[in-house]
Amino acid sequence: MKKILIAAALSLVATGAFAQGLITFANSASTLVTTNNGVNSGTAVSSMTPRVVLYYSTAVSAPAINTTDPTDLTGWTISLPSTPDSVGVPSAGRFAGGTQSTSNPGNVWVTVRGWTGGFADWSTAYASASLPGSTTLVGYMTYAFSQPTGDPNATPPGGPIAMLTGVGFFNGLQLTPVPEPGTFVLAGLGAAGLLIFRRRK
Repeated sequence: MKKILIAAALSLVATGAFAQGLITFANSASTLVTTNNGVNSGTAVSSMTPRVVLYYSTAVSAPAINTTDPTDLTGWTISLPSTPDSVGVPSAGRFAGGTQSTSNPGNVWVTVRGWTGGFADWSTAYASASLPGSTTLVGYMTYAFSQPTGDPNATPPGGPIAMLTGVGFFNGLQLTPVPEPGTFVLAGLGAAGLLIFRRRK
């Protein structure tokens, strides 16, 4: 009896390991990754080693996206392969990330992070962007969308499904520098000065 239970457990583990959904991670000519740095706002990026990463969730509802702390990815899982995909292939603002896999087939929630500066991961890039003098640009989707995935274990097997683009789905990604702490201090001092000036009047 024990052997049967062990065999059943191993079978379930094996099935779970092979259960995956496949997504073709790529954008379109109308959903470009662009900069928004106040100088060349809206320019499609290509020469600053931008990277993009796909995160997904299999939850019934999309996990909340923390806009106060964008490094908080509670409820989100990085897709495999987890290596960041470069932007600029096949042209400025475009990325062709190949096949990304999720832990189960069907529909998943998807969101995207992006950055420049040659950093290996999103958290490091975002932390660096807040340091004085940093030129790192980071960007992230403040929402998620439902994305179908291909099931390689179906009969017949399902291939990767293209990432949905356009309004309501992946509709471009702007890379924006995170304000430096000194910038906030200066803004606060300016506001205080205006209040004092108004009171004196």
